[in-house]
Amino acid sequence: MNILMAIGVFYPLLAGQWASAPLDSKSDDVEYPAMVSDELIKTQIAFLKTEIKDPRARTSTAHSFVLARNPLAPRLLEDMLKSEKDDEVLAEAMRSVIAARDLHKPKLIEFYREKLKSPKHLIRAYASVLFLESGGDVSELLSSLEKESNPFRAEYAWREIRKFAKPAHLAETRNFLKSPLLQNRAGAASVLGALETSSQSLLSDYELLKDEKAVLAALAEGIVSGKNSAGLRLLSAMSKDNSVQIRGIVALSRIISPENQKILVELSSDKDCETRRLACIGLGEFSSPESLNALIRALADPDFYVRTAAEDSIIRISPDDSFIKVIAGDCLKNLASRDSAIRVLGELNKRQYSEDIFAILKESRSDDTTVRSLKALDKFDFKKSCEDVMSLSVNANPLIRTAVASALGTFNVESSYAVLRKLDKDADLGVRLEAIKAIGRTGNSVFGDILQENACEYRVSPEIRSYACWAIWRTSSNTPGIKSALDKLITKAVIPVEGAPPTYDALFSRTSAFWALALMGKNDPAAAKLAKDIFARYRSGKASENDVSGESLEQMLYNFDQVYSFMEKTEPAKREVPPRLLNDIFPVNRLGEGESK
Repeated sequence: MNILMAIGVFYPLLAGQWASAPLDSKSDDVEYPAMVSDELIKTQIAFLKTEIKDPRARTSTAHSFVLARNPLAPRLLEDMLKSEKDDEVLAEAMRSVIAARDLHKPKLIEFYREKLKSPKHLIRAYASVLFLESGGDVSELLSSLEKESNPFRAEYAWREIRKFAKPAHLAETRNFLKSPLLQNRAGAASVLGALETSSQSLLSDYELLKDEKAVLAALAEGIVSGKNSAGLRLLSAMSKDNSVQIRGIVALSRIISPENQKILVELSSDKDCETRRLACIGLGEFSSPESLNALIRALADPDFYVRTAAEDSIIRISPDDSFIKVIAGDCLKNLASRDSAIRVLGELNKRQYSEDIFAILKESRSDDTTVRSLKALDKFDFKKSCEDVMSLSVNANPLIRTAVASALGTFNVESSYAVLRKLDKDADLGVRLEAIKAIGRTGNSVFGDILQENACEYRVSPEIRSYACWAIWRTSSNTPGIKSALDKLITKAVIPVEGAPPTYDALFSRTSAFWALALMGKNDPAAAKLAKDIFARYRSGKASENDVSGESLEQMLYNFDQVYSFMEKTEPAKREVPPRLLNDIFPVNRLGEGESK
């Protein structure tokens, strides 16, 4: 079997997250590479060539090779293309070869050249791609498009031409601007936009196309995606076009130049909100006064997503104090921009404005303003606000209670511990998780009892138990019975299932329990021995009958093993994820059995 090492998918490294935050369902999530074994591919090719008589079954089987992800599949499919008589089967086989071109370089250039003349548009379309991929000449493919009448084939071919075209092809490409087929005109415009180095030529193309919005949009897209600085004069003209689609494409331009900055500044005030949003994102590439002034104005934009884009760009630029003073002054005073200003100041950790934001928090009548103020004060570690923050722990909005929990964890004031205990039992999962995380961040073992209780609470989300295990480590909690509780969470089926026997906890939760136990062992020999005994038991294959096995066991062992690297402050050896064999992608004769005649 071909293991296909080039996939390069590895099990997650957990130390980076564990050092600052608990493990959750995404921490050890693995997207297993999938492929079909050589043996099954050979079997299916044999059936495809000789024994499957139903053309519908053969077409479906050929199509299924798209999912094979094994370089043997496109190689064997190419071998059978010349002898295939059924056009539908041939088209699907070619499509499967295209899908695997990252694994296998097509080789049948003469065959694909011939198929450029096929009466079937799908075959012509797929042949266009494979012809260029196998080394065919762009000019020859362009010539085959001159009399093309099928939109799908034309669009498919131009997408490929865009990848292979060079400046030497511009003259013959420009001829297609007068083609009767829209897809030919649009495809040619996109290529010209990406490759033409003459501003004057592009302006001439614009004059020819300005009344045809779809083609003009393709020209703009070519300039933008190709980052063609020769097209900046044209983008400037297009930024004033009455088509919102074209202005939106122009706003996607990320060419780093004063000319493009000027275009984006103007578009940040466009009447269309999505155009303004895209322009604000682009302005994040420029730290000039012009860019920052436009972004600061956008903090008061009536559209939430535009404001958010402006906030993100300002945070990315991290401007000097002259602009920060404007944000902390005029923007904080303006109700339209206040929330955005609070977030920017908080994310940039401008602690000198703590009192200003604290005053806003005390007067806030908006939940969004309250949440943003709490997050900023959390960033500033502004302990003076602790009493007022605690008073919000009973607010009806769970987003406010979540922000309260986080802030109290940062402040780490003993008088707030009772509030954290209360939030730990909140009815909202997000609030409760943030409270457990905040408890861990306090580093105080006084919470050991409630953390052990959380680790043993089996009828709630596994994140609760995982967060509790992380907090046990962070607080160095070692209450009586905590080691046996962690052992049970790792090794026993403790999660109740209605109408069925209990099952084991989620892998990330069991990993968290093992890490907490092993790290406890740095100061507790009994915990260290227990962790090593558990690891040895799973490594030797002596786990319970219904426990993890196969891929899941491999991942769990790797997860467990990483804690020792974490303790030694060394990088664990990366371990590649083995591909899963897809033995069920074929619609008929899946294993070479059943009807074949």
